[in-house]
Amino acid sequence: MKKRKTPIDILPDDVLSSVFLMVLDELGETARPHPSVRMSHVCRHWRQLALGTPLLWSYVDVQPPNYPALLKYRGHWRALKSGSGQIYNIHRVEVATWRRALEAYTARVLTWLSRSGVSPLTVKFVARDPHGFGTMKIPIPGEAEGCYETLTDILGQTTRRWKEASFSVDMAPWTASIRILSTVEGADFPLLEKLELDIGIDRGMEQGSFKFHELGVLKAPNLKSLSIPRVCYGINDLPIQWDTMTELEFGPPPGANERELLSHRFTSLDALEVLRRCGNGILTKVRFNFQSYHMGGWESDHIPAGANARGDKVLLSRLESVTLQNPPSPLALAAFVDVPSLRRLCILGGGLAGPADSERSCAYDWISTFGATLEDVTLDSASLTQTCLQECLEKMRNVVKLSIRCHNEPSEEHWGWQPHGAILTKEMLLRLTPKATPNSGAVISASTETTELYCPNLQYFSVTLGAGPSGFKEEDLAWFVAGRRRSLHVAPLKRVDCRFVGAPKVNVRRVLEILKVDMTGCELNVSYIAPTVE
Repeated sequence: MKKRKTPIDILPDDVLSSVFLMVLDELGETARPHPSVRMSHVCRHWRQLALGTPLLWSYVDVQPPNYPALLKYRGHWRALKSGSGQIYNIHRVEVATWRRALEAYTARVLTWLSRSGVSPLTVKFVARDPHGFGTMKIPIPGEAEGCYETLTDILGQTTRRWKEASFSVDMAPWTASIRILSTVEGADFPLLEKLELDIGIDRGMEQGSFKFHELGVLKAPNLKSLSIPRVCYGINDLPIQWDTMTELEFGPPPGANERELLSHRFTSLDALEVLRRCGNGILTKVRFNFQSYHMGGWESDHIPAGANARGDKVLLSRLESVTLQNPPSPLALAAFVDVPSLRRLCILGGGLAGPADSERSCAYDWISTFGATLEDVTLDSASLTQTCLQECLEKMRNVVKLSIRCHNEPSEEHWGWQPHGAILTKEMLLRLTPKATPNSGAVISASTETTELYCPNLQYFSVTLGAGPSGFKEEDLAWFVAGRRRSLHVAPLKRVDCRFVGAPKVNVRRVLEILKVDMTGCELNVSYIAPTVE
């Protein structure tokens, strides 16, 4: 009996290949098992077609097996070095197993690259330090150093096809395995547009064979997006073509001690230098992580007045998105730049100058300067005073998406006692709520007639309440949603996310049903967390 063909069986190969690529795009390259592998195991025809479609194999995710754990042998280094004994024999069996696994993994990478043909590649290389070689001062076996060189040499043969590359290496011995980044000239990365280097290396390690500031990959002629979340040297040392950058990310080395942070942390002056070098260029997105604290408390890291002796501002005409994590207070960076196209602002963490110093807040600094153009704002209220938060809301007339992360309870951390930040109060929520009209069907007015509405274009609203008493209740949220959905003079809400502390007291959805609020096209998510118990 002849097998009946399904509709997908009669599709032309070029159409079916396009379907494969659509499936890959929908499921994502990080899905496991990989979508390309799954599609190549359906039938003989699909396998032949999948193996003959190079774009299905253009994402190369290299995460080799880790060297066998040595932490459990701490205190037995002499036994390991002796070359005999039970502990030595157990470890050698583990090493032999690891070597076989590494060889098999290397063969799979070779097969994957062969299937990619000549298509542009997205390369991801991850070498973690799960055993504490760096932090626990564990001796590094000679066979472990450079253990991934074969893998990276294989990748090095394909550098002319790299379009995006990400290297995440936790510690110095593994950096010997990625010398390809420094030994290959920038011209050998002709297609590279996006690069992420998350490499755990400090000044002392740079004295070895791996010179971070001499990386040839940083000189790639078409590089547009660069992320170095663990920068530990001067910005001036980086051989980057700043005027071609569209996206940049810089931050400090994680886990750095007080002396390291003071010697080579990423500072506000570094941030200003980056923006100056990109001035009048095509930069559209920046992310800076400052880590400007030390053991005695938050350290002042503002830009001195003399840094702008000429009085001119850095023009960044295409910059649309700015993210500042752990910014010092005060920062004053906004006073040195002109960003007419700024649309998205995200400020997370940071120190609080004091209840009477709202103008010294980093968030207030940026919103007071660029609030009229902002459309997407995320704020961490831990660095805001009540006055500052209220003034920020008042200035964001065109914001469409607003997210406020509230931390209502002070916390004592190892660097000292930090004052708690602002909370979104009931009064502020009322100022975000349109007043009721006679035809709205509302029973009471949710706002006074004499008060100007905050954020009239708001469509996406998210507030995450921290530990401690919340500034408003469920019924206040219900009136806010009702007012925004009913008013004809403001943009209708499309999504609301709110997290309360404690057990539910009022069903917000039920209240909206009683008020007969049309929620079509609006997603409401209300969640609760248990209060902190000391």
